[in-house]
Amino acid sequence: MCNIAGYLGSERAAPVLIEMMARQEGWGGGHYTGAPVLIEMMARQEGWGGGHYTGLATIDDGRLHWRKLVGDLDRLLTQTDAADLPGTIGILHSRSPSGGDREWGHPFLSPDESLAYIANGHRGAFAATTDVDAVAARLRAAGYAFRSHVPQPVGSYPTLADGSCVHFSDLMCGLIHHEAAGCGSLWEGMARAYAAFPGEIVGLALGLADPEAIQVARISMPMMLGRTATGTYLATTAMAFPGSTADWLMAVPANAALRVTRDGFAARPLAPRPGRPADPLPWGAVEAAVLSRLADGKAHGMGALGKASAACWPEGCIPQSALVIYEILRGLERAGRLEVVRQTVAGAEDGLTAPRFSARLRDAAAAAART
Repeated sequence: MCNIAGYLGSERAAPVLIEMMARQEGWGGGHYTGAPVLIEMMARQEGWGGGHYTGLATIDDGRLHWRKLVGDLDRLLTQTDAADLPGTIGILHSRSPSGGDREWGHPFLSPDESLAYIANGHRGAFAATTDVDAVAARLRAAGYAFRSHVPQPVGSYPTLADGSCVHFSDLMCGLIHHEAAGCGSLWEGMARAYAAFPGEIVGLALGLADPEAIQVARISMPMMLGRTATGTYLATTAMAFPGSTADWLMAVPANAALRVTRDGFAARPLAPRPGRPADPLPWGAVEAAVLSRLADGKAHGMGALGKASAACWPEGCIPQSALVIYEILRGLERAGRLEVVRQTVAGAEDGLTAPRFSARLRDAAAAAART
């Protein structure tokens, strides 16, 4: 699973995003690295998922600035000037190793580099109904080319009819840009693209057509939204957000598209509704399952906690579980009961490393030690 973050406010975005990612990447993210308020935000969340690709994008003075590479957040910061990218609005992405070179890292860019797009997820339940060939053909006919296109299959990504491969998010970036050009609204264009080409995904888009806003679309994967006196924050988990002084904090609704600004947001449903949101979310059952798994005093990652709580979810709704698990862990952390175990593991390429986080209950660990 990828980890993503967005920020817009009064501070420089790259450092904020970097701090956020550092707090979540080891829980499920990756190693293509990408910019400063953004850098600060990502630094807070990067450890929550592992991963091997990272990238960042900002807008400043009518230009889109971006950096990405194969490697974790630390590598992005040591081998690029991502931390110095200008602007008070930006997005940052880190994901696990799943194939491809640098061009398979986020952010993906429209051909004219007016739009940057990052996402978390996969086709999932929509694998049999999303026609990748049809979307690729439609965009090519409109003059689009894809930087991620390679002549052979890549990992588990969908293969085109000719045996070649394009990253799903590269196609989605092109489709958002194409739809926005047709309707005159980046927000509406993203909503149309998600409804027409769905997956078990959530994504953030940053565009010169609407430089004061981050566009968000969510079908099922986790995304939290919060606001403080200095700006508005988006992240895979609210554990990435700075401090504890949020004016407000909420989950981005499923099957919705949002236009997020420094002062607030506007939301609209995706039509037709692509996914099936759990109603109600099984908070109590998931919390009991997570606490039961953590009761042995050992450290467990998001994968193990997800498996432990899988039976709590209605059929087709399991992709929504990460949002609930992250919030349960955040509550335990704020109560002083959670210990985050940080490890360094092998990265996507020889010589590269990556952070990996797991969770352990302090009280359970203490009880196990006494026995």
